[in-house]
Amino acid sequence: MVAFTSKIEFKDYIKLIFKILYRKTSMRLITLGGIGTFIYALINYLGLVQPEDPAATRFLFIGIAIVVVMPAFLYYNHRKGFYKRNGLHQTISFEFDEVSVKSASEVSSFEENYDPSYIVEEFDNWFVIFREKTALYIIPKEALGNQLPAFRTLMEDSGMYLKLQ
Repeated sequence: MVAFTSKIEFKDYIKLIFKILYRKTSMRLITLGGIGTFIYALINYLGLVQPEDPAATRFLFIGIAIVVVMPAFLYYNHRKGFYKRNGLHQTISFEFDEVSVKSASEVSSFEENYDPSYIVEEFDNWFVIFREKTALYIIPKEALGNQLPAFRTLMEDSGMYLKLQ
């Protein structure tokens, strides 16, 4: 059994969320397309392209929307969700054993058995267990301390899908 407590800071949470979102090829391509349309519009406005494109204003707004507005919207939504969700910004105690996980915060507690559909993914400073598309456990590696090898072994033996480093 591995037991520990952790508290997630908003700065670390938002870094992790953006890392999860922007690791997908589609998000990278959309951002690259936004940068491309923004650069095209600027080149057009500077008069480096002949003849000038009358749609350059639309490209400029599309580029700004993709490169600036979309990340700002994601940041705002995740910031709002971080502070509204019970337990996410509070100290959480975890207990992992061979068949189940228990978590308890100041306002809630939860216990469930592992499901083979869960995905355990390891990042530089985190383990993330995806229960559903939007429900996950976020576990900082620093909270595990010297229990890190035991936790990794427990996850390997759990029957969940693993993406470990």
